[in-house]
Amino acid sequence: YFAKTKNAIGALLTWYLIAEADLIIEGPEKSLEIAQKALDVAQSPRINNYLFIALYNKVIAEAYMAKSDYESAKVYIEKAIMIARKFELLDLLSKLYLLYGKYLQDIALVKSVSQIDYVIGASNMYKKALLIAQTIKNEYLTKKIEHARAVLNSFCQLNGIVLT
Repeated sequence: YFAKTKNAIGALLTWYLIAEADLIIEGPEKSLEIAQKALDVAQSPRINNYLFIALYNKVIAEAYMAKSDYESAKVYIEKAIMIARKFELLDLLSKLYLLYGKYLQDIALVKSVSQIDYVIGASNMYKKALLIAQTIKNEYLTKKIEHARAVLNSFCQLNGIVLT
Protein backbone atom coordinates (compact mmCIF):
# COMPACT_ATOMS: atom_id res chain seq x y z
CA TYR A 1 0.00 0.00 0.00
CA PHE A 2 2.66 2.54 1.04
CA ALA A 3 4.81 1.80 -2.00
CA LYS A 4 1.81 2.23 -4.32
CA THR A 5 0.79 5.51 -2.68
CA LYS A 6 4.41 6.79 -2.74
CA ASN A 7 4.54 7.15 1.06
CA ALA A 8 8.27 6.59 1.63
CA ILE A 9 8.22 6.55 5.44
CA GLY A 10 5.37 4.03 5.52
CA ALA A 11 7.09 1.79 2.98
CA LEU A 12 10.44 1.98 4.78
CA LEU A 13 8.82 1.18 8.12
CA THR A 14 6.87 -1.73 6.67
CA TRP A 15 9.93 -3.19 4.95
CA TYR A 16 11.93 -2.80 8.17
CA LEU A 17 9.31 -4.66 10.21
CA ILE A 18 9.09 -7.38 7.55
CA ALA A 19 12.90 -7.77 7.48
CA GLU A 20 12.99 -8.01 11.30
CA ALA A 21 10.16 -10.57 11.34
CA ASP A 22 11.66 -12.57 8.48
CA LEU A 23 14.94 -12.83 10.36
CA ILE A 24 13.07 -14.81 13.01
CA ILE A 25 10.46 -16.59 10.89
CA GLU A 26 12.01 -17.16 7.46
CA GLY A 27 15.69 -16.95 8.35
CA PRO A 28 18.56 -14.66 7.46
CA GLU A 29 18.47 -15.12 3.67
CA LYS A 30 14.96 -13.75 3.26
CA SER A 31 15.64 -10.96 5.74
CA LEU A 32 18.82 -9.99 3.88
CA GLU A 33 17.00 -9.89 0.56
CA ILE A 34 14.35 -7.49 1.84
CA ALA A 35 16.67 -5.34 3.97
CA GLN A 36 19.25 -4.87 1.20
CA LYS A 37 16.61 -3.79 -1.32
CA ALA A 38 15.01 -1.47 1.21
CA LEU A 39 18.43 -0.05 2.12
CA ASP A 40 18.92 0.92 -1.52
CA VAL A 41 15.59 2.76 -1.44
CA ALA A 42 16.37 4.46 1.89
CA GLN A 43 19.71 5.67 0.49
CA SER A 44 18.26 6.96 -2.77
CA PRO A 45 18.81 10.70 -3.26
CA ARG A 46 15.07 11.45 -3.17
CA ILE A 47 14.57 9.76 0.22
CA ASN A 48 17.94 9.55 2.05
CA ASN A 49 16.39 8.70 5.44
CA TYR A 50 19.25 8.25 7.92
CA LEU A 51 17.17 6.54 10.59
CA PHE A 52 16.09 3.80 8.21
CA ILE A 53 19.55 3.55 6.68
CA ALA A 54 20.90 2.82 10.16
CA LEU A 55 18.04 0.42 10.96
CA TYR A 56 18.54 -1.55 7.74
CA ASN A 57 22.28 -1.76 8.38
CA LYS A 58 21.42 -3.16 11.82
CA VAL A 59 19.06 -5.81 10.39
CA ILE A 60 21.59 -6.77 7.72
CA ALA A 61 24.28 -7.13 10.40
CA GLU A 62 21.97 -9.35 12.48
CA ALA A 63 21.26 -11.50 9.43
CA TYR A 64 24.96 -11.90 8.69
CA MET A 65 25.57 -12.82 12.33
CA ALA A 66 22.85 -15.47 12.04
CA LYS A 67 24.72 -16.82 9.01
CA SER A 68 28.02 -16.69 10.99
CA ASP A 69 29.44 -14.22 8.44
CA TYR A 70 31.08 -12.05 11.07
CA GLU A 71 33.21 -9.96 8.72
CA SER A 72 30.16 -8.74 6.83
CA ALA A 73 28.24 -8.23 10.07
CA LYS A 74 31.00 -6.00 11.44
CA VAL A 75 30.89 -3.75 8.36
CA TYR A 76 27.16 -3.17 8.70
CA ILE A 77 27.27 -2.68 12.47
CA GLU A 78 29.97 -0.07 12.10
CA LYS A 79 28.07 1.75 9.31
CA ALA A 80 24.97 1.86 11.49
CA ILE A 81 26.93 3.10 14.52
CA MET A 82 28.51 5.84 12.46
CA ILE A 83 25.10 7.10 11.32
CA ALA A 84 23.51 6.78 14.76
CA ARG A 85 26.37 8.75 16.33
CA LYS A 86 26.30 11.46 13.68
CA PHE A 87 22.57 12.06 14.02
CA GLU A 88 22.40 11.39 17.78
CA LEU A 89 19.96 8.49 17.48
CA LEU A 90 20.68 7.50 21.07
CA ASP A 91 18.19 4.67 21.51
CA LEU A 92 19.37 3.06 18.31
CA LEU A 93 23.02 3.73 19.20
CA SER A 94 22.57 1.90 22.49
CA LYS A 95 21.02 -1.06 20.66
CA LEU A 96 23.87 -1.03 18.16
CA TYR A 97 26.50 -1.09 20.92
CA LEU A 98 24.61 -4.03 22.43
CA LEU A 99 24.68 -5.75 19.04
CA TYR A 100 28.39 -5.01 18.65
CA GLY A 101 28.98 -6.52 22.08
CA LYS A 102 27.09 -9.66 21.06
CA TYR A 103 29.10 -9.79 17.84
CA LEU A 104 32.37 -9.65 19.80
CA GLN A 105 31.08 -12.19 22.31
CA ASP A 106 30.12 -14.58 19.49
CA ILE A 107 33.62 -14.32 18.06
CA ALA A 108 35.09 -14.92 21.52
CA LEU A 109 33.36 -18.30 21.70
CA VAL A 110 36.15 -19.71 19.55
CA LYS A 111 39.36 -20.19 21.49
CA SER A 112 42.05 -18.04 19.92
CA VAL A 113 44.91 -15.75 20.88
CA SER A 114 42.49 -12.82 20.52
CA GLN A 115 39.74 -14.34 22.68
CA ILE A 116 40.46 -12.11 25.67
CA ASP A 117 40.57 -9.02 23.45
CA TYR A 118 37.14 -9.92 22.07
CA VAL A 119 35.74 -10.43 25.56
CA ILE A 120 37.14 -7.09 26.72
CA GLY A 121 35.72 -5.44 23.60
CA ALA A 122 32.30 -6.99 24.25
CA SER A 123 32.39 -5.78 27.84
CA ASN A 124 33.29 -2.25 26.70
CA MET A 125 30.46 -2.23 24.15
CA TYR A 126 28.00 -3.34 26.82
CA LYS A 127 29.23 -0.54 29.09
CA LYS A 128 28.70 2.03 26.33
CA ALA A 129 25.25 0.64 25.57
CA LEU A 130 24.30 0.65 29.25
CA LEU A 131 25.45 4.22 29.79
CA ILE A 132 23.32 5.47 26.90
CA ALA A 133 20.29 3.37 27.90
CA GLN A 134 20.48 4.73 31.43
CA THR A 135 20.92 8.30 30.18
CA ILE A 136 17.80 8.10 28.03
CA LYS A 137 15.99 6.20 30.81
CA ASN A 138 15.14 3.16 28.69
CA GLU A 139 14.57 0.55 31.39
CA TYR A 140 13.74 -2.27 28.99
CA LEU A 141 16.98 -1.78 27.08
CA THR A 142 18.91 -1.38 30.34
CA LYS A 143 17.65 -4.80 31.48
CA LYS A 144 18.57 -6.38 28.13
CA ILE A 145 22.07 -5.00 28.38
CA GLU A 146 22.46 -6.11 31.99
CA HIS A 147 21.36 -9.60 30.97
CA ALA A 148 23.92 -9.63 28.14
CA ARG A 149 26.61 -8.52 30.60
CA ALA A 150 25.60 -11.32 32.99
CA VAL A 151 25.89 -13.87 30.17
CA LEU A 152 29.33 -12.49 29.29
CA ASN A 153 30.43 -12.68 32.94
CA SER A 154 29.25 -16.31 33.13
CA PHE A 155 31.19 -17.10 29.98
CA CYS A 156 34.28 -15.49 31.50
CA GLN A 157 33.92 -17.48 34.73
CA LEU A 158 33.52 -20.75 32.84
CA ASN A 159 36.61 -20.03 30.75
CA GLY A 160 38.81 -18.55 33.48
CA ILE A 161 38.83 -15.07 31.93
CA VAL A 162 39.11 -12.19 34.38
CA LEU A 163 37.57 -8.87 33.37
CA THR A 164 38.86 -5.80 35.14
